[in-house]
Amino acid sequence: MNIKELFYKPTNATKYTPSTGTCTGSESGLLDNIYLMFKNTFFFSYVIQFLLVWLMYKFAGSGRYWKMLFIASIAGLFAASIENITLATICSGAHEIIEEINAQTAISGIEQDKNTIYKGKVIMFLLAEPFWIITEYSIPILNLIKMKAISKGKVAKIIKYSIYVLGIPFSVIRFTIGFNRYMNGYLNDDYIKILHGFAFGIMAAADIICTIFIIYFVNKYNRRVSNGNNLTDYIQQSSYTILITVDFVSLFLSILCIYVNVFSNHIVPFTPNSATPFHCVKSVFLLILAVDALLFKYGANNSTSLQNSSENTTLKAISENYGSKNKSALSIGKPYNTTFNGSMNLSTIGSPTVVNPNVSTVNNISTSNSVNLKSPKVSNISAYGYNDSFDGYSPGTSRNNSVNYSSKTIVKNYTNENNNKKSFEIKAYPPQQFGFLYNQSDYSPMDYNNYRNNY
Repeated sequence: MNIKELFYKPTNATKYTPSTGTCTGSESGLLDNIYLMFKNTFFFSYVIQFLLVWLMYKFAGSGRYWKMLFIASIAGLFAASIENITLATICSGAHEIIEEINAQTAISGIEQDKNTIYKGKVIMFLLAEPFWIITEYSIPILNLIKMKAISKGKVAKIIKYSIYVLGIPFSVIRFTIGFNRYMNGYLNDDYIKILHGFAFGIMAAADIICTIFIIYFVNKYNRRVSNGNNLTDYIQQSSYTILITVDFVSLFLSILCIYVNVFSNHIVPFTPNSATPFHCVKSVFLLILAVDALLFKYGANNSTSLQNSSENTTLKAISENYGSKNKSALSIGKPYNTTFNGSMNLSTIGSPTVVNPNVSTVNNISTSNSVNLKSPKVSNISAYGYNDSFDGYSPGTSRNNSVNYSSKTIVKNYTNENNNKKSFEIKAYPPQQFGFLYNQSDYSPMDYNNYRNNY
């Protein structure tokens, strides 16, 4: 057995045989054939997929994940264009040719040799295969990008090389499909469909491996992080669903392609066309992943915006509450404390204290994030907290003659006032982003800026 016999299985079918799905006999001119390809094949899905992925990549995407999506969509468009333009070319005038052959057969009573009339090698079918390999095996590579960003340990390296190794038999099978199409001059027969089933099975195996370890690494990361957020829930509800759906479709497509072409006793619902719905979904895998990535990106933006808005609202409440206390302090000549820190308890501001009038008094408050609050009238307050235009001074009384305000600073004690016991606490939790957004070390905090730069 030579190499050709190993990869090529000759048949008596031709491009006009209905089961090959090549020329239906209704084709006419070249342009009309191209137009019909949008309806009769998956050509339209690859065109729409490219346009939408390109728009999302241009206006919303960046980073390795989006670049891979864009490259794969271009490859899918090239592969579909080469294949369908080739079909339109070799099937031009098919209707007239078939009618002429049938007429000659009816007159002579001798059936023409279809192998000599219809068959011919079509090199373009083989040239389209590298693009099919890129666009189809990009799905496991995209999942690998997700997984590699979550963990870069020994296990992640083993999985990475496993995915690369699985790409070798996948490529060999795809080139075998292209070689048979090239030699026979048509798209499909039972042998080619079975080869498709094995190719889809390898792709499904690679997808499932990545999905299992993505879920494992994300759950392991979440257990190490004490403070979760709703973004993690979104990852689990959305991205997990998409990952599992893609795996499910690839696996069932592989099983059905092999089963319905190996066993001739077709039973409902496993008819010869039962794999078609799954094949339709597979043709837009990249578009599904792009939409999910876009929703995830804006979901992350909204989550971060809501978190920042909540923190700003908390700071504003602290500012208003603390500012009102300082206004009351001004009415009795207390020092105005303009600096405090983010994590505090306003129930223990201080106790009555006599301080050096030459030294500004600032209360010590527990700190985590420094915040500066300024009174609207801070420019009218002296270093000691006095108001230069304070109404307590009579027109005829100088400040040096004022007993109440010249020698000491009075700090009101709020400790014993129950209605003022309000505790405010600010906690800044770093937003957690999904791993495929950027590269990072094992289980390190997921930084939002890196996410935006790379995704």
